[in-house]
Amino acid sequence: MPPKPQRTVSHMVDQRPMGAVPSRGSMTLGISRDFQTVVSLDIEKLSPHPAQPRRHFDDASIANLAANIAEFGQITPILVTEAGPDRYHIIAGERRVRALKLLDKTSVYAIVAKGDGARLALIDNEQRENLNAVDQAAAYQRLLDDHAMAIEEIAAMVNKSPADLRLTLQINHLPDTIKREYPAVAERIPRSLLAELAYVTDADLLAKLWAAAKGDGVTREQIRAARREKAPPKPPDGNVLRRVSTVLTKTDKQIQELELNVEALAPPHYEQLVSLRDRIDRLLSTQTAKS
Repeated sequence: MPPKPQRTVSHMVDQRPMGAVPSRGSMTLGISRDFQTVVSLDIEKLSPHPAQPRRHFDDASIANLAANIAEFGQITPILVTEAGPDRYHIIAGERRVRALKLLDKTSVYAIVAKGDGARLALIDNEQRENLNAVDQAAAYQRLLDDHAMAIEEIAAMVNKSPADLRLTLQINHLPDTIKREYPAVAERIPRSLLAELAYVTDADLLAKLWAAAKGDGVTREQIRAARREKAPPKPPDGNVLRRVSTVLTKTDKQIQELELNVEALAPPHYEQLVSLRDRIDRLLSTQTAKS
């Protein structure tokens, strides 16, 4: 059993026992009755949770956060789960840990939570709405693959509809190049448009549409129109093919009968045959143009 983390009293955090009524001067941090009290942990004992949804961290943003912490201190504790003897996984607050490292700090205020780390990390990011669409899609996929959760379970957990979840999961089909580039343009390209791009199967068309999305912009309808234009024609319906084959077989037999009775043909019959020949030539020329 891992040793208990050291409790550290600080003016920056509220050390009231769970359930106590806060005073007016101790409202800096509200601690949920579902968690333990705030403790101080050595930063070297922390590591990111393997299922942490956030994969992209902006260096400039972390530098700004470090400057803020240097001036005001660590106002909000991070959230961790136990990961072994005297080791912890970061569930929420990796940006704060990185900022503290920039300041050469050796400890961090934390709340040790109980429960499934992957689920807690995803729920935390969902509640703060700070995951980009690519990280969000990858997090959902990990819950499907590693935790054998159904789409309906995940949807209920994050308060989304199964249809909305499936749309986000479609983003996982995008090539890695687009996934790497997306964080830099995430504010300009919404999740719904990114998911629409994921339905484009032609690599050249996808590259062209992605360049347009990053540049002057592109709409979902424009993406759909481009997909329809690029899509190969659908093969004829099987029933149609059978009817055409039947018509041609009957026509061939009727022409054979005409050949046996050619002396009975009158001028109007020849005119009809010429008209049929012209229509057949047009059909054949259309096929030749396609090929």
